[in-house]
Order: sequence, then C-alpha cells, then structure tokens
Amino acid sequence: MNEHDQLAQARELIQQRRFTEARQILQTVSHPTAQSWLQRIDEAEFGDPFADSRRAPIQPLPPIRLDAAADILISKGWKVVTQSQNVMRFSKKQLPSRWIALLAVLVFSLLGSIIVCLAIATGRELHVTLEVTDRRTVVVRSDRGTSEVQPNYAIAAAADLADTVKNGVNYGEAILLGICSMICWWTVAGAGFLA
Repeated sequence: MNEHDQLAQARELIQQRRFTEARQILQTVSHPTAQSWLQRIDEAEFGDPFADSRRAPIQPLPPIRLDAAADILISKGWKVVTQSQNVMRFSKKQLPSRWIALLAVLVFSLLGSIIVCLAIATGRELHVTLEVTDRRTVVVRSDRGTSEVQPNYAIAAAADLADTVKNGVNYGEAILLGICSMICWWTVAGAGFLA
C-alpha cells in the first residue's frame, strides 16, 4: 500500500473519529501531511497542552451598517425593494444602450413611413353612379352593389350608401401623418440619446 492510499485510509478513519487506528497508520507514513494530521489528532483527543484554560470571553462583533452602501446605490438610481434586519434588496431597470434605442427609433420611423406609403399606394377609389331609367326610376350603382329606387327615395339611398363607406385620409393627410410620426419618434430618440 503506497503513501497516498494510506493517507486516504487514515482520512476515512479520522472522519469516523477512530483516532487510534488512524494514528497507527499515520505513524508509518513519512509524508508531511501525515505529521500534520497526527498533530491534529492529538489536539482533538487530548486538547492543546499550551492553551490557557481560562479563555477570555468572546466579545460580540459590532453590527455591520449598510447605510453608506445603501446611500451610494440610492444616489445612483437604485430603488429599495425590501428591507429587513440584515438584508436590503435593491432594483434598477436597465435600459438598452443609447445606440440601440436610436437604431430602434430609426427602424420604427422607417417602418411607419413604409406603412403610410403602402396605405397610400393600396388605397382604392370607390365609384357611385346615379342613373335615371326609362321607367322613371333611379338606379344607384356602386362597387357594393346596385339598387333601383323611386325618385323620391334616391336621396335617402345615396345618403345610406355614403354613410356605409368610411372616410379615409387623403394623400396630404397621409403624408402629414407620416412626417408627424417620424418627428415624434426622432424626438423620443433624441431625448433617450441625450439622457
């Protein structure tokens, strides 16, 4: 059995508090660790003969104050979440970097502009035709269908048709809306970038 195996066996015996058997093994080993363990076994079994039997009473440690560290965190924008006798928890929302915020605003403003342009490009024109027939009736034709009414009901039919079609924005309003959305996004980006 080599020294390593003997030290491992002695360690197991020491952990089981079988000091006499461990001492017998360690006395046959010429390793510095064995000598150190023999000294510890002696102290564990017999105590330290040089130790003063009258030990001084243990003085309580002064309490650790977290006030100064907490003040630094609070001054840097951290908020106290919970506080108990020995524990203080803080939190702070970490925002993305300024460049990421600027890039996000740029992407959203371009996306908004594209959406406005698509809305303008995909807008369709609706048509309504009012026609008097030979039978002295009025035919109202639209993209939504055709109806034939008496002349005194033509105004009501035209009003109903006009009310069913929702008013959209015209080209100028759509462009103005896109410009305003870009200005808003750039204002937010500038405020976030300068903060």
